[in-house]
Amino acid sequence: MKGKNKKKNEEKPQPKDDKPLQKIDFSLNYIGHHVPILVKVKHFNQIYTIFTEEYKKSIEIKEELSFITHIAVENIRLYLENKRIVEDDNMNHDQQIKHNTVLYAAFKNNLDEWESFSELINFKINIK
Repeated sequence: MKGKNKKKNEEKPQPKDDKPLQKIDFSLNYIGHHVPILVKVKHFNQIYTIFTEEYKKSIEIKEELSFITHIAVENIRLYLENKRIVEDDNMNHDQQIKHNTVLYAAFKNNLDEWESFSELINFKINIK
């Protein structure tokens, strides 16, 4: 009787691979590009400091500002100093938003109108 002495659960030996297993973190789009940056967002006499990363989408700055100010993301518009609107779906890096960049936040008012960029950038605090 053949096979009577063989164990039923005996596993066949697996060939050994000389290369160690390498763990890959697929959660990053830009592996190795975690560049933390601090962005200052000005709104009249308020300055908000927001920490983000250079290779994240700019919408995340608006989301953080929304969390701080309790203003809906769709009611926030961000500008660079040269009056260019920050695009939500672009990376911070692609829009030249780097460490210590100053952005200007305009909010929608109750009449669905945006605050004027020229008023934001020319705002001076009157101290008496």
